[in-house]
Amino acid sequence: MTRWLIAFDLDDSLLMENGAVHEKLKFKLRELQKNDNVLLFASGRSDYSITNVISTIGLNEENIYTSAYNGALLKYGRKEIFSEKLKQEDIKKLMNYIYTNDLYAQSYIDEFIVYETENEYTEIEQNITGQQKKKVKSLMEASQSYPKLMGLGHPSLIREVLDNTTNDLKNDYNITITKPYFLEMMKKNISKAKSVNLIIDREKIDHKKTMAFGDSHNDIQMLEAVSINVAVDNAIKEVKDVCNFKTLSNNDNGIYEFLINFKDWS
Repeated sequence: MTRWLIAFDLDDSLLMENGAVHEKLKFKLRELQKNDNVLLFASGRSDYSITNVISTIGLNEENIYTSAYNGALLKYGRKEIFSEKLKQEDIKKLMNYIYTNDLYAQSYIDEFIVYETENEYTEIEQNITGQQKKKVKSLMEASQSYPKLMGLGHPSLIREVLDNTTNDLKNDYNITITKPYFLEMMKKNISKAKSVNLIIDREKIDHKKTMAFGDSHNDIQMLEAVSINVAVDNAIKEVKDVCNFKTLSNNDNGIYEFLINFKDWS
């Protein structure tokens, strides 16, 4: 079988609503790795959280690519391949954007979710990722750099804020919605698609042999970067519009169903 690059979004794509991976899908992923395919797990999550998911599947973690923080950190096993963080100037500008729009501010330091104000959305993030949270007086003072910043709020507010974001900010930063209540901000050139392209070059993969699965706004560029792009049934309309293929929902084991029925592996 020809060597493929296969990229998986985690939440609401690879993972079911309860945060687990279907047992049949685990077996298929192990089979794909055994057959020398290149697997990429791409998420807005931290690398700590992604690695925890991989460990439940039973894969050889040293031969896996992980794209954390929507592409701000790319690793192969434990080896860092690419990293780009927001610096103090960026943090100051984006924190002002978050505060001006009445959002809650959040980011990551190592394995911790860091935040300034108690809110229900940080609790949601903790429940999704399983990471510990740490309250800080000021994100500006807690670290000199972050892989990403997050503005949290009610979905209607998040959508309104993104729609009204100025071109000046959009020209400097990649600002995207992940969950309906999470607005995530990275450097402009950061995306899951960048991770895909870096791996294609590094592994000398034929672009015709690239595949990705996704469901949300932060997956769109990654899906557009591959040859075979697949939307799970629970994906947002914007994702379905850019994908050439559809499959069942995450809860109905859609990725597994697509993989076992896909015929053109040669």
